[in-house]
Amino acid sequence: MAEKSANVSVQTISPLHESNRISNSPEQRIPNYASGIKLVLTTIGLSFTIFCIALDSTIIATAIPSITDDFSSINDIGWYGSAYFLTTCGFQLLFGKLYTFFSLKLVFVVALSLFEIGSAICGAAPTSTIFIIGRAVAGCGCAGLFSGALLIIADTVPLRSRPTYTGLLGSMYGIACIVGPLLGGVFTDNLTWRWCFWINLPVGVVTALFIILCYQPTTNAANVLPRGWKQATLQFDPLGTLAFLTMVVCLVLALQLGGSRYEWSDGRVIALLVVFAACFIAFALLQARGGSRTTIPLQICRQRTVVASALFSFFVGGSFFIPVYFIPVWFQAVRGSSAFSSAIRIIPLLLSLIVMCILSGSLTTLFGYYTPLLWISAVLLSIGAGLLSTWEVDSSRTVWIWYQILFGFGAGAGLQLPLMAVQNVLSEDLMAMGTAMIMFSQTFGGGISVSAAQNVFTNRLLEELHPILPGLDRTIILSSGVTNVQELVPDNLLHAVRLACNNATTTTFIISIVMACLAAPAALAVEWRSMKRSTV
Repeated sequence: MAEKSANVSVQTISPLHESNRISNSPEQRIPNYASGIKLVLTTIGLSFTIFCIALDSTIIATAIPSITDDFSSINDIGWYGSAYFLTTCGFQLLFGKLYTFFSLKLVFVVALSLFEIGSAICGAAPTSTIFIIGRAVAGCGCAGLFSGALLIIADTVPLRSRPTYTGLLGSMYGIACIVGPLLGGVFTDNLTWRWCFWINLPVGVVTALFIILCYQPTTNAANVLPRGWKQATLQFDPLGTLAFLTMVVCLVLALQLGGSRYEWSDGRVIALLVVFAACFIAFALLQARGGSRTTIPLQICRQRTVVASALFSFFVGGSFFIPVYFIPVWFQAVRGSSAFSSAIRIIPLLLSLIVMCILSGSLTTLFGYYTPLLWISAVLLSIGAGLLSTWEVDSSRTVWIWYQILFGFGAGAGLQLPLMAVQNVLSEDLMAMGTAMIMFSQTFGGGISVSAAQNVFTNRLLEELHPILPGLDRTIILSSGVTNVQELVPDNLLHAVRLACNNATTTTFIISIVMACLAAPAALAVEWRSMKRSTV
């Protein structure tokens, strides 16, 4: 009798929920979600994962000077971040495919293992080259961890409760952004910079144990690979993946090298942009003609909410990461703060981000609708970025605290909810690729915008400093760094140099404004759907 009753329940609930979802699978079922201590430990393990990812991205900032001293590798500084970012972006969609065809737990543990191996290589690296290889390996693992954590949440708790748990994971990112620079300073000053990477090892082991022992997948892999290595390989769209990876690498390298190390008219930069354009066209054609084997299934691209959410994530990620990167620069170069002090002074932005991540998730769970919060995010981000661009050399503490808080509220409302929108309109068999698309869009948007902002900052700074220091060589400015340049000028020119740094920094915030404003139409395009209409 109980079995018959359960079958009736599935038949009455499933059509209500799945009729509006895009799916490749003819049959859907209600999973048996986790509860009790297993749910708690799984959530803790995933929180540790997000914490480590964010920590790895932020802790290195304070360690780089010591790393370059040990390796005598000041010319490799750019690669310490680029190697990690390139592999993170390049492999996110591939991990989406892996999560589609293989066990969620297995792929997640493999990604975690890659991240741990990369961290171990970085911590033990005898040379700068080995260190860069370690960063690239860690980036490969990171590509599968964030989307994997979100997919495990989707497989562990019902749809109506996911915003709360996703908000919790998002808050861990903000906490790590606060702790990272401080912890990096403590390790670098009192132990060794290598502990910035070794710290990931025990945390990773605990996370792996929690996931392996406590997380029980409620469903099998969404799709089954065909027999035969050739047909199985084709399911991963090798040509599309190759075109995509080449496209990402060429664009990022062009943005990082153009206008800083080389002129935009330099043949090497032009060649990178040409290869990027060719690979982009090739990737688009392969996706349009590849049928069900494409990296990005066409049925996902035809869904309005998925496309709008991906665009929204791209623009919000682009808007958010510029102030996160350049506000500490402003405090150090304009206000004369130390690296540690600048890390403290960005806490208002990060705390408001944490609060809004949790609050927006709770509000979505309570009322069922995420669309209004996407609108609010775009508005607050635009206003907040606009206010940040008005900072002056002598801006008061009230100004720089409250402007950061407003911007942080906007970011906290917008960084995680596109994931909820995608999970609300896609079925289980497409959810992995949909989640990977959102994470790639957010990461890629942030990386592209920061690279563009770095170029704007450098060029504006050189333009501002030229009339003040006409005899100072461009290469000296670029190699010395913003704060060290101030040590090369007499005291009577110090205020003028700080004003130049202020103008260069606030100019980068204009890019943040543009990205935030472009997020608004994307938010308006997201469909109005409730997350409370089913028990799934």
